[in-house]
Amino acid sequence: RRANGGSFRADVSLSAAELDGEAHITAIVRDVTAQRELERQLLRAQKLEAVGRVTASVAHDFNNLLSAIRLSAYLARSGGPEALVELDAITATVDRAEHLVRQLLAYPARTRRRPQIVDPVAEVTARRPLLETLLSTRGRLELELSVGAGVFSIDPGDLEQILVNLLMNARDALSQD
Repeated sequence: RRANGGSFRADVSLSAAELDGEAHITAIVRDVTAQRELERQLLRAQKLEAVGRVTASVAHDFNNLLSAIRLSAYLARSGGPEALVELDAITATVDRAEHLVRQLLAYPARTRRRPQIVDPVAEVTARRPLLETLLSTRGRLELELSVGAGVFSIDPGDLEQILVNLLMNARDALSQD
């Protein structure tokens, strides 16, 4: 307790010594109130930084989806038989955006992802039209898929996000050349 009666957190260090045949104990009391407050502030800052990283990642993912929607809408505006394919791509991308929003809404509740056993060749092949649409005229999509490569466990939405992010990053890199 302080002289005014208030309490405080303290670290206490005790040491024993013998002096002229008598046992003595030395106590060092250090007020750690300010240190604990700094530790709490650091923890809050770290939590905010983590939220910022998650927010930036989500914003990047959502921006990728919006880019795909914008490109597909632009191509659909040109008409022709490809317009229906582009409209299907828009619908599929909106579905993925809705999935991302559901993940965001579930985040505070800490809802777990639902990994499934998937065949990567089948999953990539099924998403090829979307990936080609995302790439547009800025490049050509070449896939070297190893049939029989095995299976793995992943949330299908996560796999799709990984593929979209890889392609969008590659497309952005191509446009910088």
